[in-house]
Amino acid sequence: MRLLVTTDSREHVNRLSIHPFIDATDIVRVGEIMTVEFTPQNVGTYQIQNIGHGFTGDIIIVEDSMSVDTKIIELGQQAASLIHSNFQTQIFPPSIRVLRDIPLTIYNISLDDEHWVSIEPWVSAPSLSEQSNVRMRTVTTFEFTPDETGSFVIQHTVHGFSGTLIVEEANVTGIASPKVVPEQYSLSQNFPNPFNPSTQISYSLSKNTGVELVIYNVLGEKVKTLVNEFQTIGQKVIVWNGLDDRRAAVSSGVYFFQLTAGVFQQSKKMILLR
Repeated sequence: MRLLVTTDSREHVNRLSIHPFIDATDIVRVGEIMTVEFTPQNVGTYQIQNIGHGFTGDIIIVEDSMSVDTKIIELGQQAASLIHSNFQTQIFPPSIRVLRDIPLTIYNISLDDEHWVSIEPWVSAPSLSEQSNVRMRTVTTFEFTPDETGSFVIQHTVHGFSGTLIVEEANVTGIASPKVVPEQYSLSQNFPNPFNPSTQISYSLSKNTGVELVIYNVLGEKVKTLVNEFQTIGQKVIVWNGLDDRRAAVSSGVYFFQLTAGVFQQSKKMILLR
């Protein structure tokens, strides 16, 4: 694992602990970036501690990329850190991978200059006559929900250097194991339930078949078509982010999700709490 660490204060050198992997590591002063590398041996939640000031945070270590996506869906939110450096003409890290339709917070810090940053179509840089949207030695945030997949440019509009925001579908849909073939069609209860802002719906296919998974409101009106395609045998997981087919957020309330796979059809109830 590789972490990039910096500070927005000129006070003093702080020390970082990620027990049991890193103990009392010096963090560089403002304007510098330190690389912390270690190999975690076990999955779990571990504490990051600032030794100088005593405040803490968590680092969650999971098995693989699929487990990362599952954890993000479970939390219903995602975050990334972005360091801007005019002196080194860089954005760190150069690319950020995030999931579509999960609320995203990007935490920004500039090492040595004010910045005008754009991530179109979600973040637009102000004109150069206006105040920059990333200030020097101040943590600023961009909050939005990436609603389309692809590669998007993180552009420093003044000095020209850039990075990439990669938006992907969650890596949780598919056959859970190539050796496991479900004996029958089934639809599981969504998780979490109640939920906000997103939830997972799991189902099993015992044959290759056409599949339709649809969300309905209590009036029986179709709200969202999640799946409408031919799928192969296996365990499937799909995420609903509380948006309808027009990408508008639906209101709190009771909803029904219905799976149709060949001659099989089953519905279950779920609750959205905004």
